[in-house]
Amino acid sequence: IEQDPQHSHPTETRQHQNTNHNNSQHHNTLKVFTGDSTRIHKKQAIQYLQQFATANTDDFQIEITGGCGNKILRTAAYASTHPSSGHAISVLPLTCSWDTAGPCALLYTCMNKFGLEGKVTDMFGGEIVYDATGSMVTNDMGVLVSCGSSSRTLQYHNDLCRAMRSDSVILDALLKQYWHRGTGGDSGGTDAMLLGKEEMEERGRMKDAQMKPQSVHIVRNAKGRVMTCQELQTLLSDQIDVHSDACTLIGYSMIDSKDLSLSSSSPYSDPSRSWNELQLFWRADEESYKEKLPGLAKYKRVDSTLEESGYTVELKLE
Repeated sequence: IEQDPQHSHPTETRQHQNTNHNNSQHHNTLKVFTGDSTRIHKKQAIQYLQQFATANTDDFQIEITGGCGNKILRTAAYASTHPSSGHAISVLPLTCSWDTAGPCALLYTCMNKFGLEGKVTDMFGGEIVYDATGSMVTNDMGVLVSCGSSSRTLQYHNDLCRAMRSDSVILDALLKQYWHRGTGGDSGGTDAMLLGKEEMEERGRMKDAQMKPQSVHIVRNAKGRVMTCQELQTLLSDQIDVHSDACTLIGYSMIDSKDLSLSSSSPYSDPSRSWNELQLFWRADEESYKEKLPGLAKYKRVDSTLEESGYTVELKLE
C-alpha cells in the first residue's frame, strides 16, 4: 500500500512534538487519522491518545481528512511506510457497515503482508458487528482502527478502550439508549415529578453504578451488540418469579471487576467465557413484587456455531 501525496480530500495535519527533533535521538510517532466531527467521544479519544503519547515520549500527530475508507487506508499506509517507528490509529465516531467492511479487509491484508500489529474494535474494545440481514448497519459505538510495527500499537488501542470504558460521559453518551429506560419504557430522560420516591432512589443507585468502569466490551447479545433493558429482561424472564407485565427493568450496570481487554486482532480471543456480573435496577407495580426481583445476574459467552458472532449468551441469577 502506497500513500498518495496528491489525495483528493482536504487534509489538515497538526503535530505536537514531545521532544526536540534537532538532536540525534530516534523518535516514535503516534499518528491519528480522524475527521472534523464534534462528537464528544471523538474529542475524548483524541485527548486520551495525546496523553498516552506524551507519557510514552512519542511524537503525536493528527491528520484531519475525509472519508472513512480513506482514513483506514491511510492508517495502513502510514504503518507500512514507517515500519520501525510508526503507530497509526483512526478514530471514527459514527460510520456504517459499508464504510468499514472493505477497507478493514485491506487493513488486515496489509498487516499480514508486512507483519504489522493492529486491530479493529468499537470505542470500548468490542467487536464490530456486521448484520447479514441489513436491519442494523450503523457502528453506533464508534470504530477504532490501529496498525503499527510493535506491540505498543496494541497498547495504545487497549489503553484507549479501557479509558473510554471508565469515562462516565462517554458511557452515558453512547449507551443511553441501551442500558436505561424512562417512565414510558423508552430510552429517553425521565421527569422526576412522575416518579415515586422509591424509583427515584433506585435510579440514583443506577446512576452511581453506571458512572463506574463498565465491561461493555464483553456484555453483548448473541449478535455482538449491546443489550437493551427490554432484551435483557426477556432473557431473564423465565428465571424471575414476577410476570413481565408487573415489572420493568429500568437499567443495568456491567460491573467491570477485572481487565478483559482484547489482546489481539481476533474478536474471539478475549477471556469473556468466564462469568461477569450485571447489576439490575427495577420498577415494580407492587411492593411485594420488588422483593422478588433480583439485584444481580451473571453473564458469560458460550461458543456457538449457530450465531454469526461465534457465541451465544448464558445468564443466571445470583
